[in-house]
Amino acid sequence: LVEGEAHSINLSILANRRNYAKLCMHLMNADFMREREQHQKWEAAVADWRELQRRITLEDFHGYMESEAVCSPPELEKLRGFLSAEQGGVNRRREGLLQQLGSMRPPT
Repeated sequence: LVEGEAHSINLSILANRRNYAKLCMHLMNADFMREREQHQKWEAAVADWRELQRRITLEDFHGYMESEAVCSPPELEKLRGFLSAEQGGVNRRREGLLQQLGSMRPPT
């Protein structure tokens, strides 16, 4: 009688250990799956953030490139005025030289 009860208790202990091991395995597996899902969500959030930062940077860059400071800077207007005046002076000298050449007569 005692041996039968001891045997049934031992079987019960073994079954409990087996069930405990299965439960631990299932909990670890569920924990692993949850961590993997969280990591995938985190990676997706990082990718979305990077894309957002890229778009913001591109919009800022396009806005800067379309700004008045880039499209027609004041230095460019100054340089255009200077070059136009210089070119006018060169043209006047050229016209003067052409007139001198036109008025030259061959030696007689």
